[in-house]
Amino acid sequence: MEAFKENGFIAGVTAADIRHNWRVGNRYCDVVLVPATETERHEYLRMVTDEFKKEDRDARCFVSDGKGHLIKCPECNRCSECAYNLSWNKESGRTKTFSELAMVNDTDEVTEFDPAAPNDYNTADTYEKILEALIDHLHTLTGLKNLDRLIAVIKHRVDEHTIVETAEKIGCGKSTVDSDLDKLYPIVKEFLQNYR
Repeated sequence: MEAFKENGFIAGVTAADIRHNWRVGNRYCDVVLVPATETERHEYLRMVTDEFKKEDRDARCFVSDGKGHLIKCPECNRCSECAYNLSWNKESGRTKTFSELAMVNDTDEVTEFDPAAPNDYNTADTYEKILEALIDHLHTLTGLKNLDRLIAVIKHRVDEHTIVETAEKIGCGKSTVDSDLDKLYPIVKEFLQNYR
């Protein structure tokens, strides 16, 4: 209703135009009916339904795919029948917000959640030290070909570039970056297990 007050009434929508609790996709919403062709109506409903389904999928838990990876719980599984549905321990893929952690006391006063600083507040510095140590470790390995390219791949991936972006910036093919990442994975895994 607030959205209508802020936006809808500006566009000439009156309170009488609002239809309450109409089913749109899998939700009940307040709507305003406007003239449209059948094609426009279908396209709009498809767009809104897709958005609602995406929100529903985003809120689903992560489960094992049986191959050692995590996937979103399939929609064929009903949350109401899940043993973890009301558990505090379930992992939802939905982004958590601090407002969800706020508390309301008996007098309706809201106490906002104030997260404590982590013990190691300088995690970026620690991360840089680990990255430098990894690069030093790569230099000590014998028989590693294209060391400069492997280091460039690591640095670009650390900067959150995609594989395609990394390939473009380094000047090689995507498959080369994929192959380099396959080579680096066991090396980095072993390094991190032995780091400290």
